[in-house]
Amino acid sequence: MHRTLLASAAFAASSSAIAQPESIVLQNTNAATYGAVRVANSPDLEPQQFTIEVRIGPNGAGYEGSDAFGNHVITKFAEGQGVTFASGYAIRWSPTTQRVNFAIAHAFDGSGINLFSNADVAVGTYARITATFDGAVAKIYINGTLDTQSATGFSSVYYTNADLRFGAGNGPGGFSRRFEGLIDDVRLWNRALTASEIAANASCEAIAPSPGLVGAWSFTGGSYADLSGLGHNGTPEGNVALVAQPNAWSTPAFITMQPAPQATCPGGTRTFSVAAVGSGQLGYQWQLQPAPGAAWQNLTEGINSYHGHPTLDIQNATATTVKARVLWGIGGNLNLRCVVSNDCGAAVSASGPLNVCIADFNCDGQVEDADFVIFVNAYNILDCADPTMPEGCPTDLNGDNVVDDADFSIFVVAYDALECP
Repeated sequence: MHRTLLASAAFAASSSAIAQPESIVLQNTNAATYGAVRVANSPDLEPQQFTIEVRIGPNGAGYEGSDAFGNHVITKFAEGQGVTFASGYAIRWSPTTQRVNFAIAHAFDGSGINLFSNADVAVGTYARITATFDGAVAKIYINGTLDTQSATGFSSVYYTNADLRFGAGNGPGGFSRRFEGLIDDVRLWNRALTASEIAANASCEAIAPSPGLVGAWSFTGGSYADLSGLGHNGTPEGNVALVAQPNAWSTPAFITMQPAPQATCPGGTRTFSVAAVGSGQLGYQWQLQPAPGAAWQNLTEGINSYHGHPTLDIQNATATTVKARVLWGIGGNLNLRCVVSNDCGAAVSASGPLNVCIADFNCDGQVEDADFVIFVNAYNILDCADPTMPEGCPTDLNGDNVVDDADFSIFVVAYDALECP
C-alpha cells in the first residue's frame, strides 16, 4: 500500500528524512531509576475507536510488573488507582511471559478486556506492536501481522482525565509497572486501521499529518514533539535517555529540490529536475497538467498528446530529470510535476510551470519580423499534413490542423506587442 504526501502538506518535521532517528530508552530497574514521558490529557487522545502503534525493545524485567500483565509501554489508565480497569487503554509487556497485553476499560473497575498476544517479544529484540479497537473487536498485531483478536462485548471506552504516558503506570503507591527498554515511533489514531494500513506502517516512519492521526511521537532529532500537528507534545520525566535508533525505520520519499519554472517556444526544449531522499529504491514519474484545472496525466517516453494534438516529446519520464520538447504550443503555462515513491509511500513535487510563447517561432524570446516570415510561409502551405510544413506545425496556434486566418488573429496580438502574450 502506498501513501501519498503532497508538497503542500509537508511532514511535520520535514528534516526527519535527514535528522538522526532516535528512540527513548528507559532504565526503570528500581525505585530510584524512574523514567517516562508524559503527554497532557486532551479529548483528541480519548477516541472511542482507535489504533495504537509503538515499537518496543525490552531490555530487562523493569520494575513492579513481573506478572502476566507486565509493565506499561503506553497507558492512559487513571493515576493513583489500583483497580483492574481504571480507565482508557494500555499496551503492556510482561517480562515473565515476554508477551504483550492490550487492555481497554469499559467501566471503572467494572468491565473491560485484557487481550494477550500469542507471540513472544524477547528481551534484546525489537517489535512493532499495533493494537486496534473498532467498537466491537480488539486486535493485536506484531510486526504488521495479526497475532490475536477477541470480541469485547462492549462498544464504548471509559475515560477519566488521565494524561497519556509512555513507560510507566502510576498506581496508589506511585509510579509502578515501569518498562525497561526502548520505545519508539508512537502513533495514536482515532480509528481502527485496516490490516493493509497496519502492514504498510510496520516498517515505515509516519507520514503526518494523516487523516485520523491524533498523535505521533518519533523522537527524531531528540524531540518529544507531536508530529500529528495537533500539539500534543511530550515531556520527559525522570531518567529518560535518547539513543540512536537500532534497525532504523524506512523513511518515506521526501522531495528536497522542486522543479524550477521554465519558458520556451514551439520546438524548444527544456529540462525539469527534482531531488529526493528516502529509504530504498526511489521511483520517479513525471506528470503533465496541459491546461489550468485539467487532470494530471502521466508522461511517457516519446510523443505525448493532449486532445489529440502532439504536445510534448518527452525523454526520461521516469528519471530525476525529464527533457520536454514542445511540439504544439498551448498558450500560457503547461505544468509539470514529479511523483517520487518508495515502499513507504509517495511524495508529489510542486508544479514546475512551462510557459510556452506560441508566437516566438524562432525561440529568440520576442515576437518580431522573423517570426512573421515563418508564419507567412506556413500560412501559404495551409495544411499541417503537408510534408513541406515544419515539424509539429507550430504555427497552427489554435490546433485545428491548418494554418489560416484564425491562427493569424492569435499571432498578430503577440506580434503587435513584440513580446509573448
